[in-house]
Amino acid sequence: YLHEGIAKYIETAWRGEPGLGISADQERALIKAAKAKKLIPFADMHPSMAKLPTQEASSLAFSEVFTFVGFLVERKGWECMRQVLRRMSEGLNDQEAIAEVQGMSMAALERKWKKRVARMKPKTRDF
Repeated sequence: YLHEGIAKYIETAWRGEPGLGISADQERALIKAAKAKKLIPFADMHPSMAKLPTQEASSLAFSEVFTFVGFLVERKGWECMRQVLRRMSEGLNDQEAIAEVQGMSMAALERKWKKRVARMKPKTRDF
């Protein structure tokens, strides 16, 4: 899920700004799922998001990992993602690397991210 989140987050960087990778409809579905406590656990996205049961679940998962990477970048800057990847290349798994670089357990980060998503206001932009 992490590599998908990074790819989704930076896919709009060619336009000058990363972080614009989900549509307004996807954003609204994400917020609705967060408020209903129906987000897909990251563990369910492993080993591949392609194994999720429906197209809707896959779309939600992409929105989740997109906003989670954005959340991590907002907390510690883009360099944190480079550090996470570096730590993974040294043998840590994704959760260990994220926790080490962010200075907080993955469980605590997920809780903060979920609260943030549930409080998001939908933007009016769309592609």
